[in-house]
Amino acid sequence: MVDDYDRVSGKISRDEFERRVQEKIKEFQGLLTREGAVSIIASELGVTQAKKPRDVTIKIADIQEGMSNIDMVGKVTRISEVKQFTRKTTGDAGRVMNVVLADETGSLRISLWDEQTEMPLAVGDVLRVTGGFAKKGFNGGIELSVTRRGAVEKSDAEVDVPVAKEERCSIADIQEGMSNI
Repeated sequence: MVDDYDRVSGKISRDEFERRVQEKIKEFQGLLTREGAVSIIASELGVTQAKKPRDVTIKIADIQEGMSNIDMVGKVTRISEVKQFTRKTTGDAGRVMNVVLADETGSLRISLWDEQTEMPLAVGDVLRVTGGFAKKGFNGGIELSVTRRGAVEKSDAEVDVPVAKEERCSIADIQEGMSNI
């Protein structure tokens, strides 16, 4: 097993490294994996790692809880309203918007935070996500979040998935198995 301290040995002590990893995870309110924290700290210390080619992406069906540095392309099939909240740790205001992305292998929800919520989006747009990390989310499914060093941008890539039209019905008419209501 490779020791993640090896990336920064010679730059800071192991104790300082461990302290900074824990601080970074706390700063991201527990949403950052250890691997993500190590990458950020290495970058802050000027330690670079080889970049993977921009065209290497993962399919949604292959994304598993705990994976990080995910690059993927998906078609927007659903967009939630932007919700405002107050961060418990700092008291600062924040915004979050959830978007469902799909590719030929499946779909997942991605959370867009703060400035990312200002991107004009429409159902049917194709997005490229870089620097994502997967965690267990709503209803136990896999959800993707994007690190501060990650990005979400529109893409010209072709994603061949149909976009379902939303169904409107009264609450009394909702039945098990219905979706896009």
